[in-house]
Amino acid sequence: MTRRLNAPEPALTRAEARAILDEAITRHFAKVRARIPAFVEKHFSWKGAWKLNRKGIGRDLYRAPLNAALILPHTGLRLAAMLAAKRGNHGTADWLRSRDLFLKTDVAREIEWLIWTELLELPYSDGKRTSRRDGLAREMLADIRLQSRLTNVHDAMKRHWKADGYQARLADAPYSTRRRRVSSPWARRSPTSSPKASALSRCRPLSPPSPWASHRSRLRQR
Repeated sequence: MTRRLNAPEPALTRAEARAILDEAITRHFAKVRARIPAFVEKHFSWKGAWKLNRKGIGRDLYRAPLNAALILPHTGLRLAAMLAAKRGNHGTADWLRSRDLFLKTDVAREIEWLIWTELLELPYSDGKRTSRRDGLAREMLADIRLQSRLTNVHDAMKRHWKADGYQARLADAPYSTRRRRVSSPWARRSPTSSPKASALSRCRPLSPPSPWASHRSRLRQR
């Protein structure tokens, strides 16, 4: 088959994928910063703080005193980690620093949930609660370079595939495969309801390598 010379490459290069991810992170966190005043006003004003701290009535009444009693052991762990690091035992030092003696309170868990799901708008799981809102994925899909690739792939799919055949293949796929597609941040809708989501879910080279590890490490730095 003769290849069209002017047709763009269907797969993203590593440099393009990195650029799309970096720019999406920049846009996403610019929006996060813009949401901070409203988030603070909603949850840390008198009314919001009262609503938030009502969750502490219960098991937090004994967790708080226990956490206060664990301050000295926690300080001892940190001092031991510093001593181990000075002696060159960095593995032991890292292990000691990773120990968390404190009990997580319901109030702390709720604050963490609100930060991840409402302020950062990133996928997060807390026990039985799961949020799949993903502002970063939306920013990535809004990039014109990614959209053009998805459009090309979708056009090729329409030429060679029938919609009913695609649905049949999806239905016959193993449960684990279907679950990965449904739980993917780019495949929340049905394959035929969104051409871009359909193309991205079928074209593995389009997904940037390990985006979550990258933006979580950048989040800790910010």
